[in-house]
Amino acid sequence: LTQFDVKAVPTAATLDETLQNIVDELEGVIVDDPSQVSDYVLQRHQTAPIGIPNTDFALFHSANPFVKRPYFGIFDLDRPFMILGMDRKPMMLNRILLMLAPDAMSPVENKLLGLISASIIESDLNMELYQKETKEVIYELISSLFVNEIREIEEE
Repeated sequence: LTQFDVKAVPTAATLDETLQNIVDELEGVIVDDPSQVSDYVLQRHQTAPIGIPNTDFALFHSANPFVKRPYFGIFDLDRPFMILGMDRKPMMLNRILLMLAPDAMSPVENKLLGLISASIIESDLNMELYQKETKEVIYELISSLFVNEIREIEEE
């Protein structure tokens, strides 16, 4: 959560360029080689549609050797791109949810990223939060997911 952010980003001429610019900003603490990480993210996007139906956002994600630590961030575009939703229907993309992971993660890191991913489509309310809300509101949602998981682990 220390790296989590929701921020506006200038939109480049293409979605590929926009994603590259976003990942470039993560060089150092999160990624070693932004170009390689962007390639992985874009390959995943080109393999299967990732837009969440009935929203204006998509979850771009990748686990690869050029990511140093788990990361989740949200980026608001200043103009939309047309992409395909998971339902294979065209949609307008206004918000990018970006989840990055190193190839090798601890079971706890893996579980926590999985919780975030599952929470996005868990309910209409959550989809609404991830689509429109501020950093503070989404931070609270993710924090509560983590606290609930910690409580379950302690009860075992």
